Amino acid sequence: MHTPDASPDAAHGLRRIRHPNPVRAIAVASGKGGVGKTNVTANLAISLRKLGKKVMIVDADLGLSNIDVLLHLAPKHIIQNLLNGDMPLKDILIEGPHGIKILPAGSGVQELTSLGQHEKLKLLDELDMLKEQFDIMIVDTEAGISENVTYFTVAGNLASLTESARELAYKHTVKADAIDEKVWSNDSARVYGILYDLKGNTASAVQFYMTDSTRHYLRGSLYFTAQPNEDSLLPVITFLRDDIIRMIETLTWR
Repeated sequence: MHTPDASPDAAHGLRRIRHPNPVRAIAVASGKGGVGKTNVTANLAISLRKLGKKVMIVDADLGLSNIDVLLHLAPKHIIQNLLNGDMPLKDILIEGPHGIKILPAGSGVQELTSLGQHEKLKLLDELDMLKEQFDIMIVDTEAGISENVTYFTVAGNLASLTESARELAYKHTVKADAIDEKVWSNDSARVYGILYDLKGNTASAVQFYMTDSTRHYLRGSLYFTAQPNEDSLLPVITFLRDDIIRMIETLTWR
Protein backbone atom coordinates (compact mmCIF):
# COMPACT_ATOMS: atom_id res chain seq x y z
CA MET A 1 0.00 0.00 0.00
CA HIS A 2 1.29 3.45 -0.83
CA THR A 3 2.30 5.73 1.99
CA PRO A 4 2.31 9.54 2.09
CA ASP A 5 5.33 11.38 0.80
CA ALA A 6 6.38 14.98 1.20
CA SER A 7 5.66 16.36 -2.27
CA PRO A 8 3.27 19.35 -2.54
CA ASP A 9 0.62 17.38 -4.46
CA ALA A 10 0.63 14.53 -1.95
CA ALA A 11 0.53 16.86 1.05
CA HIS A 12 -2.39 18.76 -0.45
CA GLY A 13 -4.32 15.63 -1.43
CA LEU A 14 -3.94 14.05 2.00
CA ARG A 15 -4.85 17.26 3.76
CA ARG A 16 -8.03 17.58 1.71
CA ILE A 17 -9.24 14.05 2.54
CA ARG A 18 -8.27 14.19 6.24
CA HIS A 19 -9.42 17.75 6.89
CA PRO A 20 -11.96 18.61 4.18
CA ASN A 21 -13.39 22.10 4.03
CA PRO A 22 -16.55 22.19 6.18
CA VAL A 23 -18.06 25.01 4.11
CA ARG A 24 -21.05 23.71 2.18
CA ALA A 25 -20.54 24.15 -1.56
CA ILE A 26 -23.27 24.42 -4.17
CA ALA A 27 -22.25 24.23 -7.83
CA VAL A 28 -24.67 25.74 -10.35
CA ALA A 29 -23.95 24.02 -13.66
CA SER A 30 -25.49 23.34 -17.06
CA GLY A 31 -24.43 21.74 -20.30
CA LYS A 32 -25.70 24.74 -22.22
CA GLY A 33 -25.04 28.47 -21.95
CA GLY A 34 -27.65 31.18 -21.60
CA VAL A 35 -30.05 29.18 -19.42
CA GLY A 36 -29.82 31.40 -16.33
CA LYS A 37 -27.07 29.87 -14.17
CA THR A 38 -25.79 33.25 -13.04
CA ASN A 39 -29.29 34.49 -12.20
CA VAL A 40 -29.91 31.37 -10.12
CA THR A 41 -26.54 31.86 -8.39
CA ALA A 42 -27.23 35.50 -7.52
CA ASN A 43 -30.80 34.94 -6.30
CA LEU A 44 -29.79 31.88 -4.25
CA ALA A 45 -26.95 33.81 -2.64
CA ILE A 46 -29.20 36.74 -1.73
CA SER A 47 -31.89 34.42 -0.31
CA LEU A 48 -29.35 32.57 1.84
CA ARG A 49 -27.85 35.84 3.01
CA LYS A 50 -31.29 37.03 4.12
CA LEU A 51 -31.52 33.84 6.19
CA GLY A 52 -28.40 34.92 8.02
CA LYS A 53 -25.89 32.73 6.18
CA LYS A 54 -22.40 33.98 5.35
CA VAL A 55 -22.18 33.46 1.58
CA MET A 56 -19.40 33.62 -0.98
CA ILE A 57 -19.93 33.39 -4.73
CA VAL A 58 -17.09 31.99 -6.81
CA ASP A 59 -17.39 33.08 -10.44
CA ALA A 60 -16.01 29.94 -12.05
CA ASP A 61 -16.66 31.02 -15.61
CA LEU A 62 -12.99 31.92 -15.66
CA GLY A 63 -12.70 33.11 -19.23
CA LEU A 64 -16.01 34.97 -19.52
CA SER A 65 -17.21 36.20 -16.13
CA ASN A 66 -20.83 37.22 -15.64
CA ILE A 67 -21.69 37.67 -11.98
CA ASP A 68 -19.99 41.07 -11.68
CA VAL A 69 -21.85 42.33 -14.77
CA LEU A 70 -25.20 41.08 -13.45
CA LEU A 71 -24.68 42.74 -10.07
CA HIS A 72 -23.23 45.96 -11.56
CA LEU A 73 -19.86 45.54 -9.90
CA ALA A 74 -16.47 46.68 -11.16
CA PRO A 75 -13.76 44.46 -9.63
CA LYS A 76 -10.24 45.83 -9.59
CA HIS A 77 -8.68 42.38 -9.29
CA ILE A 78 -9.60 38.88 -10.47
CA ILE A 79 -8.60 35.25 -9.88
CA GLN A 80 -5.67 35.69 -12.25
CA ASN A 81 -4.03 38.06 -9.74
CA LEU A 82 -4.12 35.26 -7.18
CA LEU A 83 -2.70 32.66 -9.56
CA ASN A 84 0.05 35.06 -10.63
CA GLY A 85 1.02 35.50 -6.99
CA ASP A 86 0.15 39.21 -6.97
CA MET A 87 -2.08 39.05 -3.86
CA PRO A 88 -3.95 36.64 -1.60
CA LEU A 89 -7.53 35.64 -2.29
CA LYS A 90 -8.91 37.65 0.64
CA ASP A 91 -7.72 40.87 -1.07
CA ILE A 92 -9.48 39.97 -4.32
CA LEU A 93 -12.93 39.37 -2.80
CA ILE A 94 -15.43 42.15 -3.38
CA GLU A 95 -18.70 42.85 -1.60
CA GLY A 96 -22.01 42.53 -3.42
CA PRO A 97 -25.61 43.19 -2.41
CA HIS A 98 -26.66 42.26 1.14
CA GLY A 99 -23.04 41.66 2.14
CA ILE A 100 -22.39 38.74 -0.22
CA LYS A 101 -18.70 38.22 -0.93
CA ILE A 102 -17.71 37.54 -4.53
CA LEU A 103 -14.56 36.10 -6.06
CA PRO A 104 -14.56 37.59 -9.58
CA ALA A 105 -13.22 35.79 -12.62
CA GLY A 106 -11.86 37.36 -15.79
CA SER A 107 -13.24 38.12 -19.21
CA GLY A 108 -11.26 37.20 -22.29
CA VAL A 109 -8.29 35.85 -20.31
CA GLN A 110 -7.30 32.78 -22.32
CA GLU A 111 -4.99 31.21 -19.72
CA LEU A 112 -7.85 31.01 -17.23
CA THR A 113 -9.99 28.80 -19.45
CA SER A 114 -7.95 25.68 -18.60
CA LEU A 115 -6.26 25.71 -15.21
CA GLY A 116 -3.20 23.54 -14.65
CA GLN A 117 -2.78 21.26 -11.62
CA HIS A 118 -0.60 23.79 -9.80
CA GLU A 119 -3.17 26.56 -10.26
CA LYS A 120 -6.00 24.28 -9.07
CA LEU A 121 -4.14 23.35 -5.90
CA LYS A 122 -3.20 26.97 -5.21
CA LEU A 123 -6.81 28.10 -5.55
CA LEU A 124 -8.05 25.30 -3.27
CA ASP A 125 -5.46 26.16 -0.62
CA GLU A 126 -6.55 29.80 -0.68
CA LEU A 127 -10.24 28.85 -0.43
CA ASP A 128 -9.45 26.54 2.50
CA MET A 129 -7.88 29.48 4.34
CA LEU A 130 -11.26 31.27 4.27
CA LYS A 131 -13.32 28.30 5.48
CA GLU A 132 -14.02 29.86 8.89
CA GLN A 133 -15.46 33.02 7.33
CA PHE A 134 -18.30 31.48 5.29
CA ASP A 135 -21.17 29.04 5.73
CA ILE A 136 -21.90 28.45 2.05
CA MET A 137 -19.89 28.78 -1.16
CA ILE A 138 -21.90 28.99 -4.39
CA VAL A 139 -19.95 28.21 -7.54
CA ASP A 140 -21.25 29.71 -10.79
CA THR A 141 -19.63 27.42 -13.38
CA GLU A 142 -19.19 27.92 -17.08
CA ALA A 143 -21.39 26.07 -19.57
CA GLY A 144 -20.46 22.54 -20.66
CA ILE A 145 -18.32 19.85 -19.05
CA SER A 146 -14.81 21.23 -19.41
CA GLU A 147 -12.02 20.36 -16.96
CA ASN A 148 -12.67 23.61 -15.10
CA VAL A 149 -16.33 22.67 -14.57
CA THR A 150 -15.56 19.20 -13.20
CA TYR A 151 -12.77 20.67 -11.06
CA PHE A 152 -15.02 23.20 -9.33
CA THR A 153 -17.85 20.68 -8.96
CA VAL A 154 -15.72 18.00 -7.29
CA ALA A 155 -13.33 20.25 -5.37
CA GLY A 156 -16.12 22.39 -3.99
CA ASN A 157 -18.08 19.38 -2.76
CA LEU A 158 -15.19 17.23 -1.57
CA ALA A 159 -16.14 17.78 2.08
CA SER A 160 -19.66 16.39 1.64
CA LEU A 161 -18.47 13.55 -0.62
CA THR A 162 -15.84 12.31 1.80
CA GLU A 163 -18.06 12.76 4.84
CA SER A 164 -20.85 10.80 3.13
CA ALA A 165 -18.40 7.98 2.40
CA ARG A 166 -17.34 7.89 6.04
CA GLU A 167 -20.94 7.92 7.31
CA LEU A 168 -21.90 5.06 5.00
CA ALA A 169 -18.99 2.97 6.28
CA TYR A 170 -19.69 3.70 9.95
CA LYS A 171 -23.39 2.88 9.62
CA HIS A 172 -22.16 -0.72 10.01
CA THR A 173 -20.77 -0.02 13.50
CA VAL A 174 -23.68 -1.90 15.10
CA LYS A 175 -22.58 -5.20 13.53
CA ALA A 176 -18.89 -4.56 12.99
CA ASP A 177 -16.31 -5.88 15.44
CA ALA A 178 -13.90 -3.22 14.17
CA ILE A 179 -13.48 -0.79 11.27
CA ASP A 180 -9.91 -0.20 10.12
CA GLU A 181 -9.16 2.93 8.09
CA LYS A 182 -6.22 2.78 5.70
CA VAL A 183 -5.19 6.09 4.18
CA TRP A 184 -4.14 5.78 0.55
CA SER A 185 -1.63 8.02 -1.20
CA ASN A 186 -0.23 7.53 -4.70
CA ASP A 187 1.30 10.85 -5.62
CA SER A 188 2.50 9.84 -9.09
CA ALA A 189 -1.08 9.02 -10.13
CA ARG A 190 -2.65 11.70 -7.87
CA VAL A 191 -4.82 9.09 -6.17
CA TYR A 192 -5.68 9.75 -2.53
CA GLY A 193 -8.36 8.23 -0.34
CA ILE A 194 -9.37 5.89 2.45
CA LEU A 195 -10.08 2.15 2.43
CA TYR A 196 -12.48 0.99 5.16
CA ASP A 197 -11.90 -2.63 6.21
CA LEU A 198 -14.92 -3.85 8.19
CA LYS A 199 -14.54 -6.84 10.49
CA GLY A 200 -17.36 -9.07 11.72
CA ASN A 201 -20.78 -10.06 10.39
CA THR A 202 -21.39 -6.85 8.48
CA ALA A 203 -23.45 -6.47 5.32
CA SER A 204 -20.46 -4.74 3.70
CA ALA A 205 -16.91 -5.98 4.25
CA VAL A 206 -14.94 -3.37 2.30
CA GLN A 207 -15.66 0.23 1.35
CA PHE A 208 -13.44 2.94 -0.12
CA TYR A 209 -13.28 6.27 -1.84
CA MET A 210 -10.53 7.70 -4.04
CA THR A 211 -10.02 11.21 -5.36
CA ASP A 212 -7.39 13.49 -6.84
CA SER A 213 -8.87 16.17 -4.52
CA THR A 214 -9.64 18.45 -7.45
CA ARG A 215 -11.50 16.85 -10.33
CA HIS A 216 -12.24 13.13 -9.81
CA TYR A 217 -14.05 11.15 -7.12
CA LEU A 218 -14.73 7.40 -6.98
CA ARG A 219 -16.51 5.44 -4.24
CA GLY A 220 -17.07 1.69 -3.96
CA SER A 221 -18.59 -0.86 -1.56
CA LEU A 222 -18.53 -4.64 -1.37
CA TYR A 223 -21.89 -6.26 -0.54
CA PHE A 224 -23.17 -9.83 -0.66
CA THR A 225 -26.74 -10.93 -1.42
CA ALA A 226 -26.48 -13.42 1.43
CA GLN A 227 -26.77 -13.54 5.21
CA PRO A 228 -23.59 -11.91 6.61
CA ASN A 229 -21.36 -14.58 8.10
CA GLU A 230 -17.68 -13.71 8.24
CA ASP A 231 -16.55 -17.28 8.90
CA SER A 232 -18.13 -18.70 5.75
CA LEU A 233 -17.52 -15.63 3.57
CA LEU A 234 -13.94 -14.93 4.69
CA PRO A 235 -12.21 -16.69 1.73
CA VAL A 236 -14.34 -14.74 -0.74
CA ILE A 237 -13.92 -11.47 1.17
CA THR A 238 -10.14 -11.93 1.24
CA PHE A 239 -10.04 -12.64 -2.50
CA LEU A 240 -12.23 -9.64 -3.39
CA ARG A 241 -10.44 -7.33 -0.95
CA ASP A 242 -7.16 -8.12 -2.70
CA ASP A 243 -8.87 -7.45 -6.03
CA ILE A 244 -10.11 -4.07 -4.80
CA ILE A 245 -6.65 -3.14 -3.55
CA ARG A 246 -5.16 -4.14 -6.88
CA MET A 247 -7.74 -1.99 -8.66
CA ILE A 248 -6.84 1.00 -6.48
CA GLU A 249 -3.11 0.42 -7.02
CA THR A 250 -3.59 0.61 -10.79
CA LEU A 251 -6.18 3.39 -10.79
CA THR A 252 -5.47 6.32 -13.12
CA TRP A 253 -7.60 9.33 -13.96
CA ARG A 254 -8.46 10.31 -17.50
